Amino acid sequence: MLSSLHRRPRGRAIAPLLSELTGGRVPAGPSPGDAAGDLLASGHHFHEVFGEDGDWGVTSEEWGTAYMTLEWLAEQATPGFSVASYAPARIDSNQDLVVLRREEGGR
Repeated sequence: MLSSLHRRPRGRAIAPLLSELTGGRVPAGPSPGDAAGDLLASGHHFHEVFGEDGDWGVTSEEWGTAYMTLEWLAEQATPGFSVASYAPARIDSNQDLVVLRREEGGR
């Protein structure tokens, strides 16, 4: 996601974020404890949810549900991007909303 924004001079990315605030609403698959434990330990958790049949025929082991803390996302995004805005539980009271801004000279 972030690597493609370098082509835009004033690139912005709006990222829905499943974070520690939404951990109580983990979809079928991982237990809330697994996701929360990974968030506390490493700042992120990934769960492949679609299995062999994929999502509407799209099969990929990288296709699933990702949870991350704001701190982890900011660390991954810098120095090319900064967090321009953060609204916890803004999307349906279930996902945080993050706006990333491309920094001058950032890639």
